[in-house]
Amino acid sequence: MVTCISISTQRASEMLCLKRLIASLPGQSSTFLYIQFAKAMRNAAPCAVGKTTAVAYRYKRCNEVEGVMIYESRVYRCVPGKLPAILKRFETITLKLFEKHGIRQDGFFTTLVGASNQELTYLLAWESLAEREQKWTAFATDPEWLAAKAETEKDGQIVDTITNQLLVPTAFSALK
Repeated sequence: MVTCISISTQRASEMLCLKRLIASLPGQSSTFLYIQFAKAMRNAAPCAVGKTTAVAYRYKRCNEVEGVMIYESRVYRCVPGKLPAILKRFETITLKLFEKHGIRQDGFFTTLVGASNQELTYLLAWESLAEREQKWTAFATDPEWLAAKAETEKDGQIVDTITNQLLVPTAFSALK
């Protein structure tokens, strides 16, 4: 699975913050990170960093994006026929662990019309990138989650691909 990150940054000094963000994103060792720099690094070639999932995000500051909520859109495309299994896992296991770790969800959706009807899309809300890093890392490494994930996938993989984006609301958005 190959996924990408596209980040515009004004200063190379923001790379440390970016590296912390990347480290907080769980992923497969075969995935790649492509970083596009604006201005000073415009001519630099993209670099491959491994271990992440897809993120499209206009990066401004390390721990906050101008004091607004950061929303994370996550799309899980399931192995054909496995959508009911992922829905059950979220309903019976994952949401309880999100609550345990203080992860706020703002909605779960299945695709009615679109490229695939085997997708689960959900939104998470974060006060800052630092909050996301801390809480997502705690969740992703929780022994209860790791055991539950292994148990629910004992008969085979449920999710084919995961894509996520970190989003900031526009000035005219109903969500702030």
